[in-house]
Amino acid sequence: MALNKEIIPVSIIKIIKELNNNGFEGYLVGGCVRDSLLGIEPKDWDVCTNATPEDMLKIFKNWHHYDIGLKYGTMTLVCQDGNFEVTTYRTDGEYTDNRRPDNVNFVKSLDEDLSRRDFTINALAYNPLTGEVKNKLNGIQHLAKGKLVAVGDADKRFREDALRILRALRFAINYELDIDENTLKAMQNNANLLQNVSKERITSELEKILTSGKSITHYFKKCDWLIAEIIPELKCCFDFKQNNKYHKHDVYTHILSTVDNCKTNKFEIKLAALLHDMGKPAAYTEVNGEGHFYGHPKLSGEITEKLLKERLRLTTEQYDLVLKLVKYHDILITNKKTSVKRALNKYGEAFLNDWLILKEADMADHIYDKKHVSVTQVDDVRQLLNEIVEENECFSLKNLEIDGYNLIKDFGLKQGKQIGLILNKLLDEVISDRIDNNSDKLYDRVEEIIKNNLIEGLEFRSDKSANKVDTKKKVDCVLLKTDDGTYLMRAIKSSNGASFNAEGCFRYCNMKDKSETYNKHNASKLCWLSTLLDDEKQSKDWFKYRENFKDIVIEY
Repeated sequence: MALNKEIIPVSIIKIIKELNNNGFEGYLVGGCVRDSLLGIEPKDWDVCTNATPEDMLKIFKNWHHYDIGLKYGTMTLVCQDGNFEVTTYRTDGEYTDNRRPDNVNFVKSLDEDLSRRDFTINALAYNPLTGEVKNKLNGIQHLAKGKLVAVGDADKRFREDALRILRALRFAINYELDIDENTLKAMQNNANLLQNVSKERITSELEKILTSGKSITHYFKKCDWLIAEIIPELKCCFDFKQNNKYHKHDVYTHILSTVDNCKTNKFEIKLAALLHDMGKPAAYTEVNGEGHFYGHPKLSGEITEKLLKERLRLTTEQYDLVLKLVKYHDILITNKKTSVKRALNKYGEAFLNDWLILKEADMADHIYDKKHVSVTQVDDVRQLLNEIVEENECFSLKNLEIDGYNLIKDFGLKQGKQIGLILNKLLDEVISDRIDNNSDKLYDRVEEIIKNNLIEGLEFRSDKSANKVDTKKKVDCVLLKTDDGTYLMRAIKSSNGASFNAEGCFRYCNMKDKSETYNKHNASKLCWLSTLLDDEKQSKDWFKYRENFKDIVIEY
């Protein structure tokens, strides 16, 4: 293994030179050395030194820095190519809370500092100026052999900081290492101490594990006792036989395979995959010797909801998405455009894209016959979804070419649930391809719905419309002249109680200022008004509805 010096930030070299120029040591230490040896570009670069915090304040007094961690020997230097921590060699005091040392002791020996670290692969130091590597605990050899070994007394390391137990699992997965037998035994002996670790830290480690891009199945099965400690709800799934011709694994193995099959490193999807079938053991029934899990998504959702609240710490958005994915992971969306549109309407585009990843991963661990081939065509569903979105096809109320304002303004409907009933009926017909998403056709359909009373309980504003259009009754009409010289038609109730929304029929057609030549007290019939219009279609619209009106009055 050789460390690539070229990836080391320039500022790190300057920091170590500054320490050396003032008579102190400076080494890169920990994970950055480990990752560099493995050919992985480190996320963080940490420096350790025998300079005390007081010494560092003097050495770096002209550097932009933060000294909030100086109590524990750490100064953060703010440089052009990143922020870098410089820490004094130290040993730790007692860990009474199984998480953090009660105090630290600053020491002059690098070997002492390395000896208090968690695993030998992290107990490495490197001087980029001289090329010297500190490897007293054989971390390089363990990396080469693919071994994860605790530093010194493994039991003591895990009693000091119980989170190291979960970190051991993470390192083993991330770097594909076998956990040393003594280390593994100490992890198991102290697993109960994880109860002393905060939800935030548990969640953070779990996220790093699930989003590493590495397979978890082997390690999660080997360390099932550890998984049962942090997510005891999964314990009932261990070795639970499914006894079903569509499944090739027990419930727990199927769950882990689904996680590994997810073509993403998005934490919410991976976590949902880990939790999606927890309700199966409780839902299990047998019919003629074959296992079934009717209603398991609902049970899994209930278990997940409680688990996320009690054991993990997620943002509200993460919580909502994980729970939704678990509850609806088994819904059926066929490779038909109507089915995809309905799903888009109900769940939204963003959720469906995440759902498709989970669904594909879940089904990859099933065995399907030709009878069930339609449910496996995830690629077809994804393609249809993309086409619908790209072509801006209507699948939600916001895409509909008519809205609640139109229904209130043009048809005199009252605000309330009746607006939603009509709009959703229109949307359903558009999605089903029974009507085009065209404003004119939608207006005509609304008139038909009103006329034929297709939705019960519709109510109209008393000053605008009747319960349905009745062409045998005639109403008075007022032509209103607006400030900008245009005219609006409005209908008013006639003596017999009938009413018709002329404003809705004509839809605010603009007219030229020709009516002023007529006496407003001796106006003609509505059919005459068609001569005021230049647009032939608008004229036809007036004639279409002219017999619905009696006399008109022009108001200026």
